[in-house]
Amino acid sequence: MRFASWNLRYCGVEGARRRVDYLRSIDWDVLALQEVSRRAGEVIKESGIAESEAYALDLFETIPVGTRHHGAALLTCNGFKLSAPKLILGLPKAERVLVAKTTLGDTHTTIASWHAPNAASEGVVTKMQGYQGIVDWLGGSSGPIVLGFDGNHWNRTLDLELKHVPDSADPWLLENRFFAANSLHRMRDAVLDHLSAHPQEYEQIKELRPQGPLAVSYIRGSKKYPVEDRFDYVFVSGEMEVRSCSYDYKGATAAGSDHALVTADLHLRQ
Repeated sequence: MRFASWNLRYCGVEGARRRVDYLRSIDWDVLALQEVSRRAGEVIKESGIAESEAYALDLFETIPVGTRHHGAALLTCNGFKLSAPKLILGLPKAERVLVAKTTLGDTHTTIASWHAPNAASEGVVTKMQGYQGIVDWLGGSSGPIVLGFDGNHWNRTLDLELKHVPDSADPWLLENRFFAANSLHRMRDAVLDHLSAHPQEYEQIKELRPQGPLAVSYIRGSKKYPVEDRFDYVFVSGEMEVRSCSYDYKGATAAGSDHALVTADLHLRQ
């Protein structure tokens, strides 16, 4: 399965068409999208780029909070099909996470797209509730899982070995532990697997960006003082072998987003 994850950035019709053109130019089997506006959802459906699709706002019975309504989406092609799409109710911004099943070989695989709340606009408590909801969902899910998401998480580390995050009163503890060695879930960061298996590529990254990050997926800060960071991820459960994982910041931002597209080639272990 070639799985890709991308935060489209909220857009209208013309912006959505640019993004669809980009998606036509790359290879993918399963696509997890975040920040999909209603207009973008309509353009994607009309484009025919997917053989099956699910969009959170089509499944959401109430009107999302805020002036810019957007949600997560899942798309498949190349013979992969979606089944049983659903929201994880009870999470803040429930329309920003979407779960479904697809079949890889003879095995049903759970796929998910998630956009973590932004603490700057929605508060730290809301953001931690989002992380807790995902942890709870992962803990109650069995079988192979692939999660594509925008974590809204600052991560400039170059380490391939995850660090232990001790208990503390830090209000960001749950988020930081989500990406730690003592995380409360069974998922792995696909790019860490990839770079562990490709030491020469890892050394090149360290030479190119000695202050990190491992891959550029978002630039935060100001125009005067931009900071390259990694906000976007593909996480996989232990049943999945990562054959490769890459980030395309240049192509994805040229198409109108402010986030890189993350692609992972995955193989189901026998």
